[in-house]
Amino acid sequence: QSDSTPRSELVMRLRREPPEGNLETARKADAPVGGRKAAEEAAVSEGEQQVGDGGGQEPLHHRGMSERERVRSASMAATSSLEPKPLEYGRKAKSFAAAGSRHDQPGSGGSREAWDEVAQQRVMELTKKGAKLVATGEHQEARQVVEKCAALVASGLQHPPALTLLWARLARAEGSHAVAREQFREAVSEFSTQQGAGTKGHIVALLAWVDMEKKQGNVFAVRGLLEEANHAIAQLHQHSTVEERPKAMIGLMHSWALAEKRCNNIQKARELLIQAEEMDPSNAYVLQARAVLESTHGSLETARKYFSKGLEMHPEDSKLWQASATCEAKHGNIEMAREIFQKGLKVDPENCFLLQAWGVAEAKAKQFGRARELFERAVGINDKNVACWQAWGHMEEKAGSTARAAQLLERGLKANPTNVHCLQACARLARLQKDFTYSRVLLRQALSIDPENAPVLQEWGRLEQQAENHDVAKELFKRARNLDRKKKYAFMGNQPGFQQ
Repeated sequence: QSDSTPRSELVMRLRREPPEGNLETARKADAPVGGRKAAEEAAVSEGEQQVGDGGGQEPLHHRGMSERERVRSASMAATSSLEPKPLEYGRKAKSFAAAGSRHDQPGSGGSREAWDEVAQQRVMELTKKGAKLVATGEHQEARQVVEKCAALVASGLQHPPALTLLWARLARAEGSHAVAREQFREAVSEFSTQQGAGTKGHIVALLAWVDMEKKQGNVFAVRGLLEEANHAIAQLHQHSTVEERPKAMIGLMHSWALAEKRCNNIQKARELLIQAEEMDPSNAYVLQARAVLESTHGSLETARKYFSKGLEMHPEDSKLWQASATCEAKHGNIEMAREIFQKGLKVDPENCFLLQAWGVAEAKAKQFGRARELFERAVGINDKNVACWQAWGHMEEKAGSTARAAQLLERGLKANPTNVHCLQACARLARLQKDFTYSRVLLRQALSIDPENAPVLQEWGRLEQQAENHDVAKELFKRARNLDRKKKYAFMGNQPGFQQ
């Protein structure tokens, strides 16, 4: 038989170009009824059209076969050598799915499981790619990846919790916090069910949810989620000693303690920090948190003891130097604070945050000249530090230079036009100067970035009150109050046995 016969051309074409088709059709082709039969009929139809009345001697093993059986045999020969690659799920994976349907003889088995394995790997690869796209701000591309994953999962694959977590992160990045909250809740539940409470995936999902609620100011939700995470890890490692428990528990306890402190539950915060210190007595974050807690809700001497302990173990930690100096400044010991700030700058001379904190301390001591010099040095090192521009502007306002304060806040807004705190500060200053129109523009922009920001709504309410639009002001204050209440119960309201 010549290689140029139409039948040979068909086989070679099948080798080069595996049959295309809808993924759902390919997925169902392996089913015992319906899909496989339709696929066989389609193959016969295509074979009849392309083979036609072509000449050439018939292979021996085709003799006695019907036309349907001959075409099916040719398809099997064309696809039997195709090996699917997990990283290339395109045409080869489709071909593999189609080949599985053709090879699905009674008792052979295995083809459907192989297709599922390839597709499941592809979903996980796409999920990782989507997470990177969300992190880099490429939201449209990330949404396309999520939709591809959803289409694959809809064909009958197991739904991976990582896909739900990706959907939650994308919704959060796009500003849909209510949707993100529901997806985070679903992801936490799926990780807990499929992998177990306290496992890495479960904790990662909880911490991602915590980060969103923290940025939203939902301290009650943060506290509840961190408590759930800590209890899950503790239960998973209940038979381990304190030293054997994972280091992640220390960070969780530290964050949980800070949340309890914000809720004014000081005793609980202190207990958590004591537990964390028992697990790692040299942890700089825990020692700093305990020192700051004692400086505001205990004694200055106890705070100094923890700061000294931390700096003795971590003399290169600029955050500890900054926290220690700030503590002394808050207690009115400005000279001691200056000495500590200077020591910290010897460790890290280019630390703009140390300079900013020192500037704030000098401003509170009404040493405006010194504060200006420090703020200038700080923004000279990093002119993208919006908090520094804002702190400097606030100082100039206190010093009576409103025009200069407005210029500095505008510089901060130029450094980061989407910073809601800076937008609110600029709007407040415009309100005080009775530039109500510009203030409204800034507040509207802030709410377009964060629609559920209660402080921005309160500032807008004060603006309308000052402009004597009392009905509008009343409605804005009401919305702000409802948002605060909603945030408080956003997590708690979904807990068993809780009634608002």
